[in-house]
Amino acid sequence: MTKRAVLYARVSGDDRNNATSSITGQLDLCRQYALDSGYQVIAELSEDDRRPTSGASWDLPQLNQALEMARAGSYDILITRELDRLARNLAKQLVIEEQLQASGVTVEYVYGDYTDTPEGQLNKQIRAVIAEYEREKIRQRMVGGRRRKVAGGEVLVHGNPPYGYRLAEVDGRARLEIVDDMAQVVRLIFGLYLDDCLGTSAIARRLNDLGIPAPSVAKNTAAPQAAKGWSHSAVNRILHNETYAGIWRYGKRHTTAGKMHPEEQHITVSVPAIIGRDIFQQAQEQCRRNFNNSKRNTKGQYLLARRCYCGE
Repeated sequence: MTKRAVLYARVSGDDRNNATSSITGQLDLCRQYALDSGYQVIAELSEDDRRPTSGASWDLPQLNQALEMARAGSYDILITRELDRLARNLAKQLVIEEQLQASGVTVEYVYGDYTDTPEGQLNKQIRAVIAEYEREKIRQRMVGGRRRKVAGGEVLVHGNPPYGYRLAEVDGRARLEIVDDMAQVVRLIFGLYLDDCLGTSAIARRLNDLGIPAPSVAKNTAAPQAAKGWSHSAVNRILHNETYAGIWRYGKRHTTAGKMHPEEQHITVSVPAIIGRDIFQQAQEQCRRNFNNSKRNTKGQYLLARRCYCGE
């Protein structure tokens, strides 16, 4: 009986310029491997190459699809180019293979013949550890390169620049330039907050009433959001963004853990200011006062807190 095979390909950020590492190149290799092995290819799965993915990530839609198909008994063999296409750390490698094997699916690699023996499994695990080491070295080189660029005055933005700015190349380096019409909206927001004493939700309603296009939540641009418009969170992000006072910070947040780095680890770059430093500081002080006075602030100790509740 002919074995059914699914091909899997993934491109990471560090190998996009390698022809055999492209999605097309990987699938070509996997197809030839399946043909030489006498397998019937029933599906070809590949992560979106427009958005390079990390082999350390568990959130890979097409790999998840391969796991679902395995649980449904749809195929027998998963073919991928090599170990690091499936995972770039040993723990994930072992978990994925165990899940597939529990569904009766065997993983085969174009580059790497790992026999089902103690020696073969040891060789595979050694290669997986090496892949994890290489990934960490690549990450360190990339982070170091970015930090050197930022220290030289370049602005590196993940995605789109903050609302009110656009990216421009000046002397071969990425810089922030002010977009005048959006900058006026930023100044209006700070004015409504400080001078008119409006809260963030009230400011959002005022902007929507004025018909001012909201920044897209996903792209942070001035594209209108028909369904949502301006929101409390969009206004809040602007009020807390130090970039508007002329200071752009790199390395504020840990990219994987999502936690804030200590301020001494940040790299600051001077950028064109939309508001004065004094206005930004006043807004931060007002934010702190509002938080301390907020009914939702439960940091204070109250005798009957969480013990007595209002009746309907």
